[in-house]
Amino acid sequence: MLSLGGVTLILMLFGVGLTIGNTVGGKLADRALMPSLMGILVALAVVMAIFTRTSHSQVAAAITVFVWGIAAFATVPPLQMRVVEKAAAAPNLASTLNIGAFNVGNAAGAWLGGLVINHSHALDSLP
Repeated sequence: MLSLGGVTLILMLFGVGLTIGNTVGGKLADRALMPSLMGILVALAVVMAIFTRTSHSQVAAAITVFVWGIAAFATVPPLQMRVVEKAAAAPNLASTLNIGAFNVGNAAGAWLGGLVINHSHALDSLP
């Protein structure tokens, strides 16, 4: 079980990963949009699958959460570029809706995770 300080550290690692991922995702999207997006999504799925095993170890979980942050936010720039590219008639509206969808997904994931925990499942059942 993590202390409050440990949770803070994990969240900080995740945030640093998000920042790195956003930068890396943007650079990859500039080079090759669709191949980068597909590769990043595969990497994200792999990291999330790995987390089901590493979540039981504090150090391994921390490393996985950091890499998860990188992979998760590396998806944002290429997805945003793809949406804007496909919505040439209304790129601002499409961009706004895309980021709104990210936020709905974040809220829905947190809500579903809360339901799992409230129904007497252990935290390690979340991954």
